[in-house]
Amino acid sequence: MELECDADPVVVTNVREHFVPVYVDSDRRPEINERYNLGGWPTNAFLTPRGELITGGTYFDVDTFRRLLVRVAQNWSEKRAEVEDAVASIRREAEQRRRARPGGAVPTADTVARIVDLTMDEFDFRFGGFGREPKFPHPHSIELLLAEFRRTGEERLRDAALYTLESLWDPGGGRPRLADAGGGFFRYAARRNWSEPRCEKVLDENAQILSAFLSAHQLTGEARWGAAARSVVAYVRRVLVDPRRRAFRASQSAVDAEAYYALDPEGRASAPAPAVDPTVYVGANAQMASAFVKAGLVLGDDATLELGATVVDGLVKRARLRNETLLGHVVEETGAEGPILLASQVYAARALVDTYEALGGPARLTAAATLLDEAHARLLDSVRQACTDTMIELGAEGYLRQPIVPLVENAVAADTLMRLAALLDAPAYHARALSLLKVLAGSVDAYGFVAAPFALAVMRSLSREPVVIALAGQAGVPEMRALVRAAHALYAPFKVVRFLEAERDHARVRALRPLLHGGPVAVVSRGAATAVPANDPDDLVAILARAAAP
Repeated sequence: MELECDADPVVVTNVREHFVPVYVDSDRRPEINERYNLGGWPTNAFLTPRGELITGGTYFDVDTFRRLLVRVAQNWSEKRAEVEDAVASIRREAEQRRRARPGGAVPTADTVARIVDLTMDEFDFRFGGFGREPKFPHPHSIELLLAEFRRTGEERLRDAALYTLESLWDPGGGRPRLADAGGGFFRYAARRNWSEPRCEKVLDENAQILSAFLSAHQLTGEARWGAAARSVVAYVRRVLVDPRRRAFRASQSAVDAEAYYALDPEGRASAPAPAVDPTVYVGANAQMASAFVKAGLVLGDDATLELGATVVDGLVKRARLRNETLLGHVVEETGAEGPILLASQVYAARALVDTYEALGGPARLTAAATLLDEAHARLLDSVRQACTDTMIELGAEGYLRQPIVPLVENAVAADTLMRLAALLDAPAYHARALSLLKVLAGSVDAYGFVAAPFALAVMRSLSREPVVIALAGQAGVPEMRALVRAAHALYAPFKVVRFLEAERDHARVRALRPLLHGGPVAVVSRGAATAVPANDPDDLVAILARAAAP
């Protein structure tokens, strides 16, 4: 539309005479996109001076857009009272929906089973994946099926998840796929059989896909899933890592990309690659940092682990807004910029916990707890008792006054709170997480199978006796790193890895001290059962396999 409508002299004249055009970058202002997007990009929204929606749509050809401009201008000029009554009615309905707090029961195993059933209802038995067209990878749904298989042993769930991963990857199958031969995954495919991919590679979506392949590798031990994960890591390191800023770039563009991706490796070597967006988005960086930490542990790749940790620790320092505890949305050369988003806080907190469970460092847990505490204090909606996606500024106009409570980010917050509760011996965090899950349960039906992150958080809450791996000894030494890798070698999605601290855990450290002469020690427990301490990585894997058995 930018090349067609925006260049049309009739459109330009009409807009100049009757409208105030405002261009919004949906990546930089996701809270605006969430409230005004009309079903895709580009979105063309016609608003009142107070920011309330009159009409709009996505793509318009020149003739249609000319007619729409005339009609909107005439209605505003000649029928303004009717237009204002209509938008006022929409505003009242939105306020009533917000005041009608959804009633949620305490989520149970039946809640998880319902979301799993919804996921399997959408499973495409022919081509893999979920839904029909357009076809998105839905890595959270893959993770849910793997976790539920681990709990129940129901093989159809594992098979659906692995067939979907195979359909996405399939380097030698000769069929359409979402993976690019040069590494990384495209955003979605237009067709059910994964053909006609949207040739854009987005950081956070590749992070989620990477995590799913790593989970499959942990569960099955099959080399193909590790190979898929390594291809994503290699692509991100080659294209999306900004070594100077020690951060990840946002995406590789789909503009003029189809011809490039149709080339073989030799042809690509001499052709200009699609442009890369260098923007450092905090939430997406945190998600890829988590995935890199996991990849470093599962694949035995210390360099990838260290890069993920470097990004996480750097975000905490450089993404914090001036005079703020909370993080911004974008990290520029001159510092962090807003808006303040719930996503930035929860994904950064989760990444800090992930990094702690890989490398230790109690300061990381403190930083994670601080972010979630501040988000709870500043973003909590008093009616729904869950966090809004962004801060509702005093005097905000139009739909920006409307608080939106996102299911996924609140579920990630609940999941991370439960992990912090176990790691910090802080039962108040567990209670807060359970309250949040109860509130969210009332809106699950509206999300359908994409409520997978909520189901995963509920599964953690139902793990009354999670596997806890306590590590004692000097962090960072090769022997400790080998034990940490062993602790993460197997698929146990709700385990807790805890580094014992001399002051906080003095009794346990004192009891283990005689064993520490032989190097770091790991102790695996589940409920009241505690295994014999191990300082050999192979012994730890064997103990963990027994402890994590359903």
